[in-house]
Amino acid sequence: MLILVANEINIPTLSTDIPIQFKKLLQPNKLDGAILLGDVNDKATLDYMRTLCDKVIIGASGSAIMLDKFKVGLVCDTDTQSYAISARKLNVDILLISGPKSFDAFERDSVFYCSPGSMTGTYSSLEELDATPSFILLDIQPAQMTTFVYKLDNDQIKVDKIEYSKLQPRQSDDRSSHSEPQQPAEESVQSEEQEEEQEELHTQNSYQQTPPESPYQAPPIAAETENLWD
Repeated sequence: MLILVANEINIPTLSTDIPIQFKKLLQPNKLDGAILLGDVNDKATLDYMRTLCDKVIIGASGSAIMLDKFKVGLVCDTDTQSYAISARKLNVDILLISGPKSFDAFERDSVFYCSPGSMTGTYSSLEELDATPSFILLDIQPAQMTTFVYKLDNDQIKVDKIEYSKLQPRQSDDRSSHSEPQQPAEESVQSEEQEEEQEELHTQNSYQQTPPESPYQAPPIAAETENLWD
């Protein structure tokens, strides 16, 4: 499964078109889908994306979609301190972030965080300067995702690759009937429960604003997520 993720296109408000080098690279019938983040202001851009693939999603901030076995969250944010809270709130494997003008990616606590940057190299309402045009392609396999990063530097396309593996669910240990039963660590259990309660309360307090609705086809909220690419 190959998915295009484009962010902050900003046409026609801040840019006239997607760089021609990117258009030459992106060919019809090569992609399984496209996710558009940030500002998508005109129908012509959306129509162009639909010439590349049939399934185009406008990402509503605070929502989540399924890509094969990966649950992917979509948020608009430039505060790196709140990324982990968003990932826990949506309970996702991957968090795609619109807002930052430049590409960034990292893995933390088994979650892959990625900002694709701006496909046209234009700034968003949250930042002031132009950036290097960039977008990403997600090559998704059952237990692994490879992110191909495309950047336009001095009219030349440069490509980087980042791999991320989904952790397998932990399996319970099979204990022999002759094993000695272990005494529960009551203090440790109580401490963990208190930490979980505090974390849940902090997360609830951090999400009192309703995420904005997309003007086009928005993905479902996390509680209603279905696999859109079955």
